[in-house]
Amino acid sequence: METKKQQSVKDKDTMVYQCPMKCEGTKTYNHEGSCPVCNMILKPVDSNRT
Repeated sequence: METKKQQSVKDKDTMVYQCPMKCEGTKTYNHEGSCPVCNMILKPVDSNRT
């Protein structure tokens, strides 16, 4: 059975990020940071969306 901390780390590892301005279309990143095009903060998105 996973602890809450293990689940949190697992969720963070599977989280994807995308520019809210969609500067690069549907491109996503597997880390937090800034958009390389417009420098806005990348926002988490649901990786299960199609």
